[in-house]
Amino acid sequence: MQKQNASDNRWFEGHVHVVRQAEVGLCFHSSFGRYHEGKRCHVRFKLSRIPLQRQHQAMDTVFMEDRVLFPLPSHLPVGGVRTKRDVPLRLYNALISKNEPQMQAVVSIATLPPGSAPFIIFGP
Repeated sequence: MQKQNASDNRWFEGHVHVVRQAEVGLCFHSSFGRYHEGKRCHVRFKLSRIPLQRQHQAMDTVFMEDRVLFPLPSHLPVGGVRTKRDVPLRLYNALISKNEPQMQAVVSIATLPPGSAPFIIFGP
């Protein structure tokens, strides 16, 4: 940011503190001075590409196989998902055992062999 009509042509670096519908809050070092409402400034925003690059890098290294994100029938274990409980489960929340759909989800996940397609569970 640069104060309009600044005699020293000096730019100050800051960061975005808050974004609202019609305004953006910025933070600067104390050497910038106090901003007074009504004064105009020149502002330039630079996007840091590092967070996005790290996200892409993580996806490239972690999910090398399509079976993880986009499983096909050939990726699933032979015989499909087992629905009977072969081993006793110790539940953290005993109320789950009274909720048939939740119990089915727990049993289905617990009985899958390693390397099976992942489950995504959403809810409280």
